Amino acid sequence: MLKNIIITLLTVIFLIGGIYFLQKSAPAYLQILEPKTELKNLPLAPDFELMDLNGQKIKLSDFKGKKIILNFWASWDAASIRQLKTLDNYFKSPASQETVILAANSLENKTAVEKIKTNNGLELEILLDSEGKTGELYELGVLPLTFIIDKGGLITKRIIGPAIIKTITE
Repeated sequence: MLKNIIITLLTVIFLIGGIYFLQKSAPAYLQILEPKTELKNLPLAPDFELMDLNGQKIKLSDFKGKKIILNFWASWDAASIRQLKTLDNYFKSPASQETVILAANSLENKTAVEKIKTNNGLELEILLDSEGKTGELYELGVLPLTFIIDKGGLITKRIIGPAIIKTITE
């Protein structure tokens, strides 16, 4: 009898805790999952130099005067891979002709990155931020992270998490 009372009491406590979580914590957590576009002290895009998969050095300043989509990603992050596929589809479309798309892999080796590119049939420019220095410049804290940089080199949008093309190109 005492065992049944304890089980019933624990069940009630568990249910009350679950209801509390759903009412208080879940809405805040779900807001975190939505793409964020607010900027945080990064009006001018910091210049960087990274290697592409062919061993060529690529500088952000090489694309001055063009609109740039700069995406940070990792192969172990499913959301990053989905974002890469979305960006690659946009890259392959006529709408992207005026836009440079750079996908900077964060802290991984060339072999892992090449495997992702090959397995997913990606054609967009992939850069290697193997030491994470460029990620530090851009205050990388979550993946994927995408920056929209205008023709003047100003960051106009910072998108935290995966985003659809409409969010990126607006």
